[in-house]
Amino acid sequence: MREIVGGCFCCRSETLVQALEALEGGEMNAHPRGAGRGLNIPSAKATDENPSTSDGGAGGRGPAGIRPNVFIAEPVGSCTDLVATVKLPLEKIYQKGFVMAPYAVLVDPFRAEQVLGVRKAAGMPGTAAMRLAGPAGEKGFNRKNGKALAAKKRVAALVGVALSKEGEPAKALTKAEAREIVDIQAEMEEVMARIGAGTAVAGSGPLGISPAATVGHLAGGFSDDVNYIYRKQLEEAEIIVINKVDLMPEERRARLRSKLAVEFPEARLLEIGSREGTNLEPLFQALTTETGATRRVMEVDYARYGVGEARLGWVNGRYEVRWGNGKASANAHQLAPTSGRERPALTSGFDADSWLMELAQSVHRRLRKHGIEIAHLKLTIGERGALAAVQLVRSETEPEFTQKIEHPVLGGELRVNLRAEAHPDTLMAAVNAA
Repeated sequence: MREIVGGCFCCRSETLVQALEALEGGEMNAHPRGAGRGLNIPSAKATDENPSTSDGGAGGRGPAGIRPNVFIAEPVGSCTDLVATVKLPLEKIYQKGFVMAPYAVLVDPFRAEQVLGVRKAAGMPGTAAMRLAGPAGEKGFNRKNGKALAAKKRVAALVGVALSKEGEPAKALTKAEAREIVDIQAEMEEVMARIGAGTAVAGSGPLGISPAATVGHLAGGFSDDVNYIYRKQLEEAEIIVINKVDLMPEERRARLRSKLAVEFPEARLLEIGSREGTNLEPLFQALTTETGATRRVMEVDYARYGVGEARLGWVNGRYEVRWGNGKASANAHQLAPTSGRERPALTSGFDADSWLMELAQSVHRRLRKHGIEIAHLKLTIGERGALAAVQLVRSETEPEFTQKIEHPVLGGELRVNLRAEAHPDTLMAAVNAA
């Protein structure tokens, strides 16, 4: 396994080729062209047309004496235009004899519904309508042409409360809920005031993103600039693989398939359930027996692509967590699992699984409060070979375990990987506060 650092495959193509050569033990040129060495983005393999070389026969060998006949490559999640920047250079410029499998793009059907307009995002959960937090709640909003009620409904969608025709909430507020809506209102007032004053420019918003994008987030989902990247990824795909068939009803999947077929007619559609292993054989058959087509290079508005990339902030953190008064090794922030959360039954350690989930939920809650759409949130904590992992791939859903430790631990290494549509400082502040 090799990692391409400092960029993705498109801007680090020389490093990519060097990594491939290293994985083959430095003997790449000893292989005959077309010997079945497949490279697919993001994941696939090509058929091995010369199997004798994979068990110690003719051709180069890796350090262990076994030459790999398959490469699987995963790009950065916001990359696009990979046919022009990776596939064609590998075939035409470097000429290392790669046989490219069909280019497959894996799709979360719930995210695809949002981006393609099949279903609007459910919005961010919360507590009440603007009016309940006091007169300031409506001050900054444009009341002309009924926009005040529209803004109120937008906040109601954000906080998960149904409104009557008159804009009244369907339930009373707790004190905590009222405080939360006050915060939301203050931000929305500033956003609307800036839009009204014509100052809605990139980077001027209170959360490190443009006010216009902030308002878009309040209804759920990504801004149009980020969705542009998503659509370009689908436009480039030879196979669009719709995942999670076990989680979405057939009626909704049928609508999504119809939309994808209309918008991306050149792509083949496959449906799978990766966790349950549902319908994987047709996908594997295509990836292991077919050769990818050299398709036309699509047009990309790189100015807009750059804006979309810039809207997506990263957080990568590594912390040392101890049972007691430990300090995070990455930035000296205190991470003390005992503070207010100590479980008496665990006298020799703490429940790492529950602690990790509480941390993920806290980060999630803070980002939702500000209408920040999450692309992915991944948290792991490991100790002596044991690992707990929690993930989240959309703001409108909840964090879930992909792996548990299931026994008390004295500490471990916490890793945080977050990508969301907000300034990195905003995301880092949410993680550190959590």
